[in-house]
Amino acid sequence: ALRSTPYAGLDVAVEPTSWAFGGPAWTTRINPFVSHDHIDVAASASEDDQTSWMEKTIQGPAYVDFWWRGSSEQFYDFFSYSVDGTVRERYSGERGWQKVSLFLTSGSHTIRWSYEKDDSFASGEDAVFVDQLTIIPAVADLRVSQGGGPVSSPWVIEFGSVLEGSAFVDRVVTLSNQGNL
Repeated sequence: ALRSTPYAGLDVAVEPTSWAFGGPAWTTRINPFVSHDHIDVAASASEDDQTSWMEKTIQGPAYVDFWWRGSSEQFYDFFSYSVDGTVRERYSGERGWQKVSLFLTSGSHTIRWSYEKDDSFASGEDAVFVDQLTIIPAVADLRVSQGGGPVSSPWVIEFGSVLEGSAFVDRVVTLSNQGNL
């Protein structure tokens, strides 16, 4: 089954103005055997001698994770992703699910996923797939208040996942009132 919203396969609260698309239209495939999360996935289109792309603008600093894979005619059709116009990875043929983790510095950044099709023939699924895009701001502005009165005990503050080494871990802080807080 296909849905018309091209970014439904990406697990992120989406503001449509931060997305752009070009070339043959991306679609959402709702199929547990095609997607990484076994729900749905964004999939490029495929037309001879065309490039299908989607991109997202992200404000940094931020940590960005996504899963992607491609299936194309070896040496002729290519799938890639780029950051701010610089290609980071480019492949052809069969490539299984790979997780990509990036850190974006302060400012506006654009991540683009592309599928470049030559003028004939097809092989495999003839597409690139992107799933489970996660964007985590690298700066948190924490303010604790309770209407000017004492803070009830305990308060649990969840910061979400943060990058520690090469893995994301959940960070939680618990505040307890031990007197006049």
